[in-house]
Amino acid sequence: MEQTRCRASRWSAPLFKLGRSTVYDLIRSRRLVSLTIGRSRRVPADAVRDFIDNQIEEAA
Repeated sequence: MEQTRCRASRWSAPLFKLGRSTVYDLIRSRRLVSLTIGRSRRVPADAVRDFIDNQIEEAA
């Protein structure tokens, strides 16, 4: 079975253990990449991994 490549932004929040509004703030500040499909905002799985990798690099 193929893995989901994009998640709705509201479903990305639990991955980070963050609130939905925090995820939207990250999207708005362009720290988390997202795309709009119709009226839905989607966060690609690669963007989640990239965000986490960037956070680890900044912390080091």
